[in-house]
Amino acid sequence: MLKDVKIPSQINGVEVRNIGNNAFALNKLAEITIGKNVVSIGYGAFPKGNFNNAMLKKLLIEQKKVLIGK
Repeated sequence: MLKDVKIPSQINGVEVRNIGNNAFALNKLAEITIGKNVVSIGYGAFPKGNFNNAMLKKLLIEQKKVLIGK
C-alpha cells in the first residue's frame, strides 16, 4: 500500500496527461504530487477518507488547470 505518490510529468519520454478513475483509491496517502502535464484526474482517483480524516498532509498540483472527477 502506497503512502506517498509522485506522478511525474513524463515516464520514459511520454507525457503523463491523465490519472484514471480509482487509480489510487485503495491506498492511504499522506502526500500527493501531481506533475505539470496532468490535465485530468478521474473520479475517485484518490480515497475520499484522506480528505475527511486528515490523513492527507500535502497535495501539490503543478498544473494550473486540472479537470477533476470527469
